[in-house]
Amino acid sequence: MDGGEETALVTTGQEGCFRKVSLVAPDRRIYLWIGAEVDHRPPFFFWLKSAAKRRALARLKAAAAALRQAAAEEAVVFEALAVPPGRGDYLSQRPDIVVRPYDAVLLAAFATEAEARAWRDGPAAEGLMAELRAEARAADVALAVNGRRIGAVDHERPGVFLFNYFIAESRARNLAVWEHTAGWFQEKTGLDNSTLLVPQAGEAIPQSVINHCRWDRLRDILPALIIRPSFRSFVLRAFALNRTAAVPVLYRLA
Repeated sequence: MDGGEETALVTTGQEGCFRKVSLVAPDRRIYLWIGAEVDHRPPFFFWLKSAAKRRALARLKAAAAALRQAAAEEAVVFEALAVPPGRGDYLSQRPDIVVRPYDAVLLAAFATEAEARAWRDGPAAEGLMAELRAEARAADVALAVNGRRIGAVDHERPGVFLFNYFIAESRARNLAVWEHTAGWFQEKTGLDNSTLLVPQAGEAIPQSVINHCRWDRLRDILPALIIRPSFRSFVLRAFALNRTAAVPVLYRLA
């Protein structure tokens, strides 16, 4: 990833066919994201949970409870439901990238960077990551800011939550192509919320950005990804033309 110098967007020629995304101002919070890849399952069989997966979720939920008692404004744990279509072609050109369909995730939000860093660099986070890595295939942690926002993601009620893990040659172009295609999701799936997480400088994860959003039901999002031709001809093609790939995973509250 080049750090974001290149911003020129390559379009598909269909940019007038779909609505432009409607954005609100990003929030000012600092986000802590932790992802663990524990079980390797077929795309729609993440409901099968190993003992290691149950232990990982229990550890993340204990950490979330402690974070809510401490400095975090919120802390939520998610478990994977399915890996939907949507990776696109760019990953085939990047054999150096190891794709991680994280099946257990913690997302916390802090009012200040100092509070977030104090927890991430402290003994509680160190112990949690050591426990996760002892049993998981991989476990990653990063601090991020909100780079773009359609609306706040409601974590107070059940639903289908997306974490879309983007891999891109250019972060700036990744942001541009996300904004270019996000209106398609508003138009075709009724999406009214999204918090785009941009990892802070120096964070040791391969993802350029992570998009987080929510729908009420699986049927609100899955049919659009499977049966709408414009998802491939517009969304996935725009990603590929801009050397960007998404690794989408759908979750529920754990």
